[in-house]
Order: sequence, then structure tokens, then C-alpha cells
Amino acid sequence: MGSIGIALAAGLVASGVESIVFLGRRGPDAESIVDEFSRMDSSLKAKASYRQVDIVNKDQLEEL
Repeated sequence: MGSIGIALAAGLVASGVESIVFLGRRGPDAESIVDEFSRMDSSLKAKASYRQVDIVNKDQLEEL
């Protein structure tokens, strides 16, 4: 997840979205993406989380 994804998430939150779930193939070290999102703008009060999933794997997507 790069800065484009984080900026998109911030835009969604600014539009009223209350919860963001970042999806990615990286393991637990990707939790830093949630931290980066939270630091981006402290006025954004959305709940953010990260789930490790390969979006081309139908079984993994169904488990969400």
C-alpha cells in the first residue's frame, strides 16, 4: 500500500466513511500502514485495520 492508497482512504474518511480496512499480501509488518494512515491527519477519526489477503485468491476473500 502506497501513498496513493492512503490518500484515497483519507478522502473516503473525509467524505464520511467511519471504518477503513486495508488489504494486502504483506504480513504483520504491514500494520505500519495503519499507523501511517493515523499519523497522516489526526483529525480523521475513522477506525483503521489491516488484513493480510491475496485479493486474487477467492477463498481468502470469502473469509473476510
